[in-house]
Amino acid sequence: MPLSAADPVRTPRTSNRAAPGVGRALADTVVESRTAGIALDAPPGGHRFVVRDGRRLPVGGGTEALGVVNGIEAPWNASAGDYTEVTHGSRHMQATGWDGSGCPVARTLPT
Repeated sequence: MPLSAADPVRTPRTSNRAAPGVGRALADTVVESRTAGIALDAPPGGHRFVVRDGRRLPVGGGTEALGVVNGIEAPWNASAGDYTEVTHGSRHMQATGWDGSGCPVARTLPT
């Protein structure tokens, strides 16, 4: 279902599986995940992390090259199934929720 201005929170809610490259991207993701020993239904926090002082810290976001708004640039180490280092990241953090008024409530913090 394409974006509907009358229902922007729940649309679009399907992917365009016919788009060029979608099948190849999915197949590549499956192979890379399996090679790294990551279950396809694994929660992101199990492998999206860096280690600081012996502690695993989760890495949120993703690369802007993939269109992720919360940009985090970290080289992916497919053989180890983790990120080697975060080179730079978000320019802001945002929390969004609903208070029953029908409009989202957002708070942002520059980083």
